[in-house]
Amino acid sequence: MRNARRFGVALLAVLLLLTATACVPARLLESVMSGAAQESTAPAQTEPAAEPTAEPTAEPTAEPTAEPTQEPDAPTVAEALAGFSHGTWEGLTFTSDLAGLALTLPDESWTIATDEDLAEMMNLGQEAVGDDLSDLEKAMANLTNIQDMMAQNPQTGESILLMFENLAIIPGASDYTAEAFAEELAQGLEETDALPYIVGEIGTQTLGGNEYVVVPATVDGYELCQHYLIRREGNFMVELILTGVGEEGIEGLLAMFA
Repeated sequence: MRNARRFGVALLAVLLLLTATACVPARLLESVMSGAAQESTAPAQTEPAAEPTAEPTAEPTAEPTAEPTQEPDAPTVAEALAGFSHGTWEGLTFTSDLAGLALTLPDESWTIATDEDLAEMMNLGQEAVGDDLSDLEKAMANLTNIQDMMAQNPQTGESILLMFENLAIIPGASDYTAEAFAEELAQGLEETDALPYIVGEIGTQTLGGNEYVVVPATVDGYELCQHYLIRREGNFMVELILTGVGEEGIEGLLAMFA
C-alpha cells in the first residue's frame, strides 16, 4: 500500500511540475505586459482669452509628444525553430542536441513516452506527429512550453522529464536568466496548495559538461524527492526534472547521464 501511495504521489507530482514550470513564462509575460511603458501625452493647450486692451501674446510652444512604444513582432516559424531540435531515442539511450544531454536507462522496466504521448501532453493534434520528425519539431517550436522527453519507472515511481521554455516567443524574455527562473519556480512550489512542498537551498550541478541551477524539493510526509535542473541555451530554457525516492534515488538518476 505504501508503494502504491508513493507511486500515485509521484504521478501527481509530475503533473504538478508540468503546470508549475509552464506558469513561469506566463507569469513572466504578465509582468512584462503590466510593466510595459505607457504612452505619454502632452497636456492639452488652451487658447488664452482675448482681452480688449491687451497686447497680442505669442502662441505657446507645443510640447513634443513621446513616441508610442513599439511592441515586438511575433517570431516567424523560422525564428521559432532556430536552434530547436527534438531529442531522439535509440533503444534505451536518449540524446538531446539542444540540451547537450545523453542518458541511458538501466533496463526495459522503464516506460518511455512516445511522440504521440508527448503531443497529447502538449495538446497538439496527432497530425502534428506525422511521418516526418520535422513536422513535430515545427509544431513544438511554436509552443511556449515544450515537453521533449519523459521516462518513468512504474515500479518505483521514479521519472525523468526534459522540458524547454521557448523564450523567443515571450516578449521581454531576452535577458531572462536561469537563476531568475529557478527563484520563481522555487516560489511557485512553496506557494502551491496541491502538495506540501519543502524547497531546499538553490545550488548548482554540472551535468554533461554544462552547469545547471538546481532547485531541490521534497514533499512533506512522503519519500518523494525532486531536483529541477535549469540552464539557458540560446533562446530556450532547459528544464530537467528528476523525481526519485530520496536523495539516493536522485543520485541513481544522475548516474544515467553520460
